[in-house]
Amino acid sequence: MKKFVFKFTPQKLIDTAEDIKRRFPSTNQLAQERKNKYQQVDLEELLARIRKWKNSEVRSYAGQLKNREVYSLAYNFNQIPEELHEVVKSILVYRFKKSMVKVMWGNFCKNPDNRAITSFFNDTINRVKVIKFSNTPYSLLVRIFSTPDPIDWIIDYIIDLGFSYSKWIEYFQLTEKSQLVQSVIGRLFIKANRRIFEQEDNLLLLKLFSSLRTESFRKSAENYLEIFNVYEFDEELMELFKDRIGDPVENYLSSWNDMSEVARRKARQWFNNKEMKEFFASIDANEEEAQRRFEYWQNYNESIEKVKYIRYRLQLFLVFDKFVVIEFGEKGNAAYIYDKVYFNKHFANYMNDYNSVNNNRLKHKMEKFVGSEDNRIIHRDTTSGYWEQKADNKVKVLLR
Repeated sequence: MKKFVFKFTPQKLIDTAEDIKRRFPSTNQLAQERKNKYQQVDLEELLARIRKWKNSEVRSYAGQLKNREVYSLAYNFNQIPEELHEVVKSILVYRFKKSMVKVMWGNFCKNPDNRAITSFFNDTINRVKVIKFSNTPYSLLVRIFSTPDPIDWIIDYIIDLGFSYSKWIEYFQLTEKSQLVQSVIGRLFIKANRRIFEQEDNLLLLKLFSSLRTESFRKSAENYLEIFNVYEFDEELMELFKDRIGDPVENYLSSWNDMSEVARRKARQWFNNKEMKEFFASIDANEEEAQRRFEYWQNYNESIEKVKYIRYRLQLFLVFDKFVVIEFGEKGNAAYIYDKVYFNKHFANYMNDYNSVNNNRLKHKMEKFVGSEDNRIIHRDTTSGYWEQKADNKVKVLLR
């Protein structure tokens, strides 16, 4: 019996694969081949002919165009001069075919601001209904383009279904660089709910916020700040807000004044809390004492207008509506409370890194500052109670 030896080299395998591709091209291959054929049309010459047509002649001449000329117009719609949009759209509507839908959706993804594309779908909506696409996004086109604002519909759909960034890009068959994605992102975070924000990785959220233009960024930041609790904010995102919008603690920044009072207040509280946390983590005290002092003032964070940490001097200024508290980081120093008017006259100039002074220059003891009590907060418990209770007796009176 003769032994059969089967030999199949890698090159033969490659050749066979290529032969299969030639004989049984995929849908994408066929689409690319058609696109290449349509791109061989002399578009400039074709548009020159169309320019000569009278409005009353469009349908007549449109019927005489070759299929490859019609599809050349469809594939290159975003490159066609604006003054020809209406007439070319009319040609495509008149010569409408199912395959045009995907081509024009692709054009919309690249340039969603092109109103002629939206108009094309408006004019062909009944024919698209008849086709009954089974796969997305084509099965949604009737609903998308039956609304006054297609992008707004897409955003509402994303929010209603709770799609993540990667999910809706895949769902609508988009690429990250497409203009439609940028347009959706530019408005999505303005309307987004907690779920939309929470399901994204913080680094991705930071990347998406960073890509937003000024007005979209400001409104998206405002929405984020209004939705979440102060202590839920992401630090890197908050620092980005500060870099792009400015420091919310400084009341002279008009960019923050354009945002809602709730957003401004929460942003201010977060940055004030951050300054306090850094200060009390650096003071000359054991961890328990430092944490107690931090938590004490954190409880008053909603009433604090501004916190300023002078790192070089280990000094912390807590500015309230009617008074100011100065905390010192060196061991053995009490905190001092001053009436706002008195503080502004004697100490306000020292509340910056470039004009700071030593601790003693900031200590003025005042007897009977609140009732029979002086203006100091001594961080030492006594037999009569914790120091926080004594401090409250002064601070709460001043807040009235």
